[in-house]
Amino acid sequence: MGAGYYRPVVQWSKGQYNYANNLQDDVATIAGSKFGVGYRGDDYSNGISGAAALSYNANGSINQKSGIISSEADYDFFTFTTGGGNVVINANTVSRNGNLHLIIRLFNASGTQIGTYWNSDPFALNATLNANLAAGTYYIGVDGTGAGDAGYGGYSAYGSIGSYTITGTIPPNNGVATVYKDCNYGGYAVSLAPGNYTLSQLQAKGVVNDDISSLKVNSGYEMVLYVDDNFTGSSIVVGSNDACLVDNSFNDLASSLRVRATSSSSSVTIQAENYSAMSGIQTESTTDAGGGLNVGYADTGDWMAYNAINFPTSGSYLIEYRVASAVNGAVFSSDLNAGSIILGNVNVPNTGGWQNWQTVSQTVNVNAGTYNFGIYIQNSGVNLNWFRITKVGNAARTEATEEPKEMFVIYPNPVETTLFFTADVQNSKITIVDAQTGTFIPVNKGDGKSIDVSSLKPGIYSVLVDHNGQMEERRFIKK
Repeated sequence: MGAGYYRPVVQWSKGQYNYANNLQDDVATIAGSKFGVGYRGDDYSNGISGAAALSYNANGSINQKSGIISSEADYDFFTFTTGGGNVVINANTVSRNGNLHLIIRLFNASGTQIGTYWNSDPFALNATLNANLAAGTYYIGVDGTGAGDAGYGGYSAYGSIGSYTITGTIPPNNGVATVYKDCNYGGYAVSLAPGNYTLSQLQAKGVVNDDISSLKVNSGYEMVLYVDDNFTGSSIVVGSNDACLVDNSFNDLASSLRVRATSSSSSVTIQAENYSAMSGIQTESTTDAGGGLNVGYADTGDWMAYNAINFPTSGSYLIEYRVASAVNGAVFSSDLNAGSIILGNVNVPNTGGWQNWQTVSQTVNVNAGTYNFGIYIQNSGVNLNWFRITKVGNAARTEATEEPKEMFVIYPNPVETTLFFTADVQNSKITIVDAQTGTFIPVNKGDGKSIDVSSLKPGIYSVLVDHNGQMEERRFIKK
């Protein structure tokens, strides 16, 4: 047993120092049958499975943990989740005459060791982890270790046992949802606060592209996962914990995502069958979640209109569509006020069946107001169960979702004989196109504020207006 009167460490011995002539195993003797003291009980898990959580307050200060390394074989594991940033964890032994020289080993969520923190000075027993970590879940292992030359003045891990405390700071995890690399919440874990995350933003937090397999979502929130970057491609909406995205046919596919509150008043869901007017479509019972009806049998040129859809503020909106299709190449477009504002095309994937449902989306910019919302089938076939409009703030805009500058509005729509313009088009080139056949039809501009459409057959048409090189399109229905 070492002498503590001239240095701040006392070590049990089994004769590992040079020229030892008594090789008695002190710890085994004290714990053994001769004295019957035994070892202290193991207070924490010796591995990642069952690791104790390090909790912390709103400022990130760790609620102090106390532990004991009871033998050379003992190893205490803890886990914590950080919102990302500089993490400081202190493991401190008793203030004087201690036996325990501490070491902290850092592991990522997959259990891979990524750092070791200790002091090589035999007289400095405490250990401090100080590292800048990405948001996510981590583990630390606290253990006793040796220092210096065990043969002369140092010691091995043999007698490095005793009490310790854990303190420090962890950047708070303000996330409401967590994504995991593997199913059943395995692999690395990254916590996310409400917001929109492109691929580069996810990668900055440690999420690998096409790597998410399970996720947890707090009550009151939901996550929208997209196949492609910048919130494009097919998507799904998950509003609760999902242990394996294989069941959603979305495993290892996400490249961007949104985390949002489900109770937001800026979100409205419209059932597809609740149209104000339509052409060519039918409804049928749906097997999608929630049941009810879906719109089906939609062929090229068919359409639905929904009156009085309110966009409460100007800015970007996410529009999600619940679709099913058994064909390749289906496309529909959306517009406002019978085509006076074109919102853009939406591609519909082959979902593998007319009742195999997925969510696709587009992001558009709309000025505040109440509009009639239209869906036009550009290429069949599409089943539609519902669509949802959500204010998303400064979401990414793409060429397909730019809002054109509005030069004019056409009315009435549908029309019987005369189609009027809210602006003078006398000096503009006017062309009418049959939406079903693509045929161009001659136009008589009349007084410059209207055109005669009485000779047109009933159907859907586009009127193209070219004014000094600025082309605009409006769609109308001829009764």
